[in-house]
Amino acid sequence: MALRLWWLQPTARRSLGLGFRPLGRKHLRSSLGSLLAVLALLSLPALSLQTSFVPAGYGGYRRVSQALRAKPAEPDLTSPAWVESAEVILDIIEDSTKEDALEWLQAGFAWTQKSRRFWRKLRSEAPPEPAAVRSTARWLQDKGLAQKAWVRRFPEVLGLSVKELEEGKKTAPSYLKSDEIYNKAIKSNPTLLGKNYDCLLEHESCQGRCSRCWNT
Repeated sequence: MALRLWWLQPTARRSLGLGFRPLGRKHLRSSLGSLLAVLALLSLPALSLQTSFVPAGYGGYRRVSQALRAKPAEPDLTSPAWVESAEVILDIIEDSTKEDALEWLQAGFAWTQKSRRFWRKLRSEAPPEPAAVRSTARWLQDKGLAQKAWVRRFPEVLGLSVKELEEGKKTAPSYLKSDEIYNKAIKSNPTLLGKNYDCLLEHESCQGRCSRCWNT
């Protein structure tokens, strides 16, 4: 009640730019909500919100705020894990450069926005593991896929383990079961190597794994 009476005082209303027009219950509730939002805003850290105010009806103000996303973590590209993994790629992936290697590794280990749409909850930002990167790169080499033009179309492949790559073929549709057909398919469409789930199989259902599903 005290807060409501204070709200109705001319000095309080003038300080908030509300003028002196009598407020109905609906507008009082709306304006009180705006005040509480402002008070809540002032209790937050200064850098956590970016806030502006734009005019609303009856001379009041409507709060427009946007929470600032936490700045994404930056990988330490000079650490031994990144340097050694980049050297592995330079040794195995034809025509690749150091810049290519570091860019692809960031996609393979969920450091980029685009790659996070592929990995979703399956992987968080992590430094690459040189031994795992070497195994994957050798697997690609054995398939004739260790080429710059191919890898740059699906750099996330460098974050997949050999086990995941092999499992992908096991879950492929029946028309891709032949080794010859499967190899041709992944050569022409690199993203197929990221598929390892079929939501249409018996007892299976959509689990939000669309980026890994053979039916998308």
